[in-house]
Amino acid sequence: MAERYAISKELAIEGAAVPELVKLKQDRDKKLAEEKKNALAEKQKAREEERAKLKERTAAYEKEYAEGAAELVKLRREAKVNGNFFVEPEAKLIFVVRIAGIMKMSPKPRKVLQLLRLKQLHNGVFLKVNKPILNMLKLVQPYVTYGYPSLKTVRELIYKRGFGKVSKQRIPLSSNDIISDALGKHGIHGMEDIIHEIYTVGPNFKQDTVVEGAAVPELVKLKQERDAKLAEEKKKALEEKQKTREEERAKLKERTAAYEKEYADTAAELVKLRREAKLNGNFFVEPEAKLIFVVRIAGIMKMSPKPRKVLQLLRLKQLHNGVFLKVNKPILNMLKLVQPYVTYGYPSLKTVRELIYKRGFGKVSKQRIPLSSNDIISENLGKHGIHGMEDIIHEIYTVGPSFKQVSNFLWPFKLSSPKGGFINKRHGFCEARGGDWGNREDLINDLLRRMN
Repeated sequence: MAERYAISKELAIEGAAVPELVKLKQDRDKKLAEEKKNALAEKQKAREEERAKLKERTAAYEKEYAEGAAELVKLRREAKVNGNFFVEPEAKLIFVVRIAGIMKMSPKPRKVLQLLRLKQLHNGVFLKVNKPILNMLKLVQPYVTYGYPSLKTVRELIYKRGFGKVSKQRIPLSSNDIISDALGKHGIHGMEDIIHEIYTVGPNFKQDTVVEGAAVPELVKLKQERDAKLAEEKKKALEEKQKTREEERAKLKERTAAYEKEYADTAAELVKLRREAKLNGNFFVEPEAKLIFVVRIAGIMKMSPKPRKVLQLLRLKQLHNGVFLKVNKPILNMLKLVQPYVTYGYPSLKTVRELIYKRGFGKVSKQRIPLSSNDIISENLGKHGIHGMEDIIHEIYTVGPSFKQVSNFLWPFKLSSPKGGFINKRHGFCEARGGDWGNREDLINDLLRRMN
């Protein structure tokens, strides 16, 4: 019954002549519907395949993050077991937030904020850690706050606050199709791809792309070629530097082991000679000291010009300054002139090591620079075969052939006041009533431990 009253899908009445144009339209519509159906099926299939690949990549990313975290934990534990310090890897990613408005802001920081795309209050962007970015951040430091975001923070920000820039419009990332259309040519098809690229600061962190089909100006081509060439040269230079650094570090480890053996052999030899002398009923004369550490204990008030000049020559320009000196006749004669103003003695290996590691600063271009890297030492003392802290300690303690250069490279040690204070600066250490100035010999080690 219902079929009698159903509206026919055919536009033509049965038995009526169908115009040629209507037939053509029907054929065309049928063909377009078929093509649309096929296209949708293909798109659905491609989307499912891409989704499956994205799931695989996401699992690989999670594994990569877990392995990276586990490796860091392992290295920290190894450093703790070996009694070393673990230097955390340098951050590669910065998140910058603008915290100040535009009022009373000079043009330069305003322009820098514009270049960093921080055009509004509480805007935030991810940036790659490199020298240009850090220099730009220095210019706008009073107007921004920044730091190193964790994986959890990156993921939450992108999922909750992430919007894409499509045709200069702010579009919510509601579909992976938007990401694929904009970044598919760089192998990025989903949110987890974006998170991985941002967090690991991958090769596609920033892309200067040219629109397809657009004519590229000659100057832009030249700039791109130059940038590519410079990037390649920089990459090669960094690889060479890394290789050289690894080789130098391996050599330094070998030299450090050799130094430790040398110190142990020397100490064992002294013990052996003392025992032999005791067995034979002789006196053992200790070897003469080759190294002196001098500390200034008096200020500049009521000091005559001659001792003042000698202290200046010894680089003891401030109270509680200390320097390593070689034991020879000129140095001993100079110390006689300034004895009431200094105390000195023969430091042990432990004291030398603690002083250099804790209070050691280098003199680079007349500036006091902390010895935070072996590169600083290599650049200034590499020509003398000294490339690390242990090389410096060995050269100072053994008073080696390059002692003068190493001692001059080390900035005078700025020591603290001794815990418990001095006894009496006006009297000598060797006087019957006791004092502080003068030669303490091996007892200088106790004083330096209280001052370090």
